[in-house]
Amino acid sequence: MINFNLTSSKNYIGVQSQLNKLIQQHLPAGSYTETTLEYVEGALNFTMFVRQQADVLMSHGAADKNYHWKKYLDKSFVNEQTRRKHLFVPGNLLVDRISQSRKLPSFNRTNVHSVGWPRLDALIALQNEYDKDKPAARKKMFSGHQRMITTAKV
Repeated sequence: MINFNLTSSKNYIGVQSQLNKLIQQHLPAGSYTETTLEYVEGALNFTMFVRQQADVLMSHGAADKNYHWKKYLDKSFVNEQTRRKHLFVPGNLLVDRISQSRKLPSFNRTNVHSVGWPRLDALIALQNEYDKDKPAARKKMFSGHQRMITTAKV
């Protein structure tokens, strides 16, 4: 069972919902639950927010905001205190940075994974739908000394 541990922040409801749906559409019905700010014992807990308890943290954006190195409750680093077993990050640069960090000894190339920016897949799909419905544009092109105008389908 996978538990999607949601944030209560109204600012991130849309992003969180969009990304969770992109994942959940590939899961069998009944194989996951959603809770708000609640770690479910015995489940694989998943979150997109660094301060929440979860086994798996996936970045919800493309930027590295140094949040993996923030202190949690004035103790050790946040991923060391929040039951984290795996990190899904947007790119290899962050995989390298985390796995080579002396401050995050629990994380290495076996549990830090590059997954790209999943939200980009949804944006590309929307763009493709838009382009499919839009009439083909024509650009004017000038050729040679005669300044002959031709049109080309783009």
